[in-house]
Amino acid sequence: ISLGGLSASIDVEVGNNADGLMGIGSWDLGLDYSMGDMGLALVADSANDWGMSATMDVAGFGISMTVYNKATEAHKKSGLFYDISASTSLNGFGLSLSVDQDLQPAVNVSKSMGGLSVYAGYDAGDEGGKVGATLSF
Repeated sequence: ISLGGLSASIDVEVGNNADGLMGIGSWDLGLDYSMGDMGLALVADSANDWGMSATMDVAGFGISMTVYNKATEAHKKSGLFYDISASTSLNGFGLSLSVDQDLQPAVNVSKSMGGLSVYAGYDAGDEGGKVGATLSF
């Protein structure tokens, strides 16, 4: 459903429950609002996972923040997770900086030259980086 800058979506899995009767097995709900250079989004599902994000373009920089909660799993971190990032591009060069809930930084740089794009990045949280190129034709 889309009404101007507001969008809503729902995804429902229908199946047989323990009684053998047909019912809703799981669901996902998404809401999104956009106005000019600003966007807000909210998602939730039947497993009690949820997330929110906000984006804004300011003076040539794209700024985004994401906050989410994941259902607890054995031997996995639970609670709130977040990520804040800023990115910009100028004359084919791209730069992105971000930090997560553990204050682990990540940096990505890229250069586009027609159909060739070269990129490099490092993520302290993953303790690794990447270097590569893509060719589009």
